[in-house]
Amino acid sequence: MTEYIRILRHLGHDATLICLDRAHGQGDFPIRAASRAMLESVSFYRNLQLDAAIAFTWIASPRIVSAMKDAGLRVLLRGDSDGMISVRRFPRQALRVRMSATRGFVDRARAIKHWAQRYLIDYQVEDRDRLSCIDAADVTVLETAEAARNVVYFLRSCGRTDLISKVHVVPHFVADDFLNCDVSLPRHQHVTCIGRWEDAQKNAPLLGAAIEIHLSGGAETSFTIIGPEQGRCEFARLVGKFSQVHYMGPQSPAGVRRSLTSSNVLLSASRWEGAPVVANEALACGATVVGTPIPAFVDICGQGFGTVARRHSAGALADALGAELRAWKNGARLPADIAAFWRPRLSSAVVVTQLCNLLTGNASAACEDAATTLDTLVA
Repeated sequence: MTEYIRILRHLGHDATLICLDRAHGQGDFPIRAASRAMLESVSFYRNLQLDAAIAFTWIASPRIVSAMKDAGLRVLLRGDSDGMISVRRFPRQALRVRMSATRGFVDRARAIKHWAQRYLIDYQVEDRDRLSCIDAADVTVLETAEAARNVVYFLRSCGRTDLISKVHVVPHFVADDFLNCDVSLPRHQHVTCIGRWEDAQKNAPLLGAAIEIHLSGGAETSFTIIGPEQGRCEFARLVGKFSQVHYMGPQSPAGVRRSLTSSNVLLSASRWEGAPVVANEALACGATVVGTPIPAFVDICGQGFGTVARRHSAGALADALGAELRAWKNGARLPADIAAFWRPRLSSAVVVTQLCNLLTGNASAACEDAATTLDTLVA
């Protein structure tokens, strides 16, 4: 969030960070800690004398959005959503997320009951709140075209095609150091995996199984796995079995850059993601992406910058990795070209400027992706 503030101030705006607590610490810019009741209060925003808000609500919290609008603000909704915002319209994905952390029969039964409750009854309130947010806000900005398509599908299925014109796409930016690093280093079948491996979302067991299938076929690929120490145990057997698999533990941003600039591929087994920043960091470093068939990876790979698995299985993920490494070997992937395509799109100055243009209603001044994606989405 601090980078948003820095760029907004550089562009000449008086910017204030509003959050539920002071978790971000002291900054050289105004920070307002607020309770949820304050965030839902019209007077709170009027007293701050704001003109506009970039609201990270993940297309939720309609009372907050309504309060901003009633205070006279222009509102842009932002968040790294996959666009699958309705259990009724995307039941399989909602079930996958709900079941991901379950353990044992009773736990799974409770999860299925909870999902069924949402699918059969609660979705009406959930969908109403999502529609209220998009309706009240001036602009809703997703971070991938696939996520935007999912939101457009939701709007169509709810009979609210009038709201489609409010949906735009602007990617998440990466730190400037990822935009300026050298991408000319040799890359010899090196794969990097980054995640909070103790988190069920990242699906460490699937990742490990896919790597084992790949290496058991005689491949000479080397793997660098980066993540918290709590996740080391997830790969202990794999590291012991294959000498070319290395668990590096947590790394600094410089360490992540070193790994990505020497890698051909960022490999992910995530059960779900919004728009993972690490994927954008990999692209800025000249690597491509191999991942499960979730919207973020479908979007990247559909543009020719990686290979997506056919399904959420170790065999499919291993097949996708093999296909992508063959593309590298055949000269179809060039780090300098990959970086040259993505770096201008992932600059924080460019991204925040696009958001400001959308906030002021000047979509034609936003980048080509943000301004013209709707033609594709509506078609």
